[in-house]
Amino acid sequence: MRQDIGPASTPGGGSYVFYSNLTTEYRGPLEFSIDWNVSYATLIAEPDALYYSPAIACSPGVRILFNLTLPETTKSISEYDPIPVLQSNRTLIFALESHYRVGVAFKVSGPLRTVLLNSSRFRFRVPSRYEEMGRRLLGFYENVTEILDEIFNATLTSVNVEFFVPGTLSELSTGGFVPIASAYRLGTIYLNIFYSRTEKGYMEAIAAHELVHHYLATSGISPDVLWFHEGMANYVGIKVSEFSGLGGADLDDDLLQEALALPAGQRAFALAWSISQPVTGYSPYQHYASAFHIVATIAQNMSSPNDEILTGQAFFIDLFTNIRRTSQKITENDQLAWIMYATANFSRKAFVMLTSLGLRVRPMLIGGQNLSDYPTSIGLMATYFLYPLLEGPLNSAMEAALSQDATAALILASEANDLLAHFDTSLLVFLLLLGAALVSGRQRGEEISPPPPPSA
Repeated sequence: MRQDIGPASTPGGGSYVFYSNLTTEYRGPLEFSIDWNVSYATLIAEPDALYYSPAIACSPGVRILFNLTLPETTKSISEYDPIPVLQSNRTLIFALESHYRVGVAFKVSGPLRTVLLNSSRFRFRVPSRYEEMGRRLLGFYENVTEILDEIFNATLTSVNVEFFVPGTLSELSTGGFVPIASAYRLGTIYLNIFYSRTEKGYMEAIAAHELVHHYLATSGISPDVLWFHEGMANYVGIKVSEFSGLGGADLDDDLLQEALALPAGQRAFALAWSISQPVTGYSPYQHYASAFHIVATIAQNMSSPNDEILTGQAFFIDLFTNIRRTSQKITENDQLAWIMYATANFSRKAFVMLTSLGLRVRPMLIGGQNLSDYPTSIGLMATYFLYPLLEGPLNSAMEAALSQDATAALILASEANDLLAHFDTSLLVFLLLLGAALVSGRQRGEEISPPPPPSA
């Protein structure tokens, strides 16, 4: 089953690779014709092909006839917008007013000729006509993998990458996607060649976004924790594209502005986002923006003087080191919140920050004050036995304390965790006391037992 995990945003303002502006002033009545030929106006990866025009604008009341002739290899037209006023074979005529873009998705005949670009980690198969773009992105991937290896405490090998051309106009918004092979293994990275037309650095930020998904899965983060997958993919992807010198096309500003347009209390909706079910009432871009805002807030609060490339870098390095060292598979928000809290050395600042974002730091998860100090086998069994009994009351008590005083909630969480961390000692003491009580009770019972009845 193919799942899309990728940005759904549209290009922002700035210096574009594809677009340039032609402005003409005139007095009517006047009729004139403009013909132009530009690279990437029509994108083709047989059998899929897409034409998407630049924005065409004119004064109100002016009528434009837009003539489009498709390639000779055209087999069929799948979709167009707007509806043409005339269609004859491969020629479409559109009547435009004011401001519009013309889009046509169609099918072409002929073989797809590709080039395989290999490097130490990547196999990038691209249509021959886009080889230059493929080499540019392959070089970008090679440049950023060293820092990504460090952040995620993982090394990727044999990653497959391909370009795709949108088969429908609705697919234009998908910058890229990665099919999910399993919870912790992703498939080929597919990048939308349409975004070669956008602002410098935008295509690289999308490519980095999809690569980060691979690092997250390899590190043990399930796509079930979708807000973290998408938030990290955008946050780290944008930052490493900026680090490479290409810039992030101001994507971080766009995402933050979108998130901040929502009331503060609503941004936590992204925590309930799942692959199969987005949160109703919010747009796709609001999902990505809110997830980005949560991750960026965590990074800002956990920043360190040791951060070199992105804010929160040292914290994320420690976080993924802890996840890898403890062989944890993160499948739910509570697990992730707890290991973040532990990575921050159970600090009050981390506790207040995580809970303010809507993440619940559960006191009843296995682990000591240090992630490497796990209970003994006796304590571990006792922990698993007590966990179902005590989780509900302790969580209720902590949440009640949180509503009154964050410090009190923190103390309760630490004490509950300390109980579990040292429960092996507590259990032995309890068993000794229980044994002593039983022995004492038996002795007292023997002393006061009535005499046997007389024999007949």
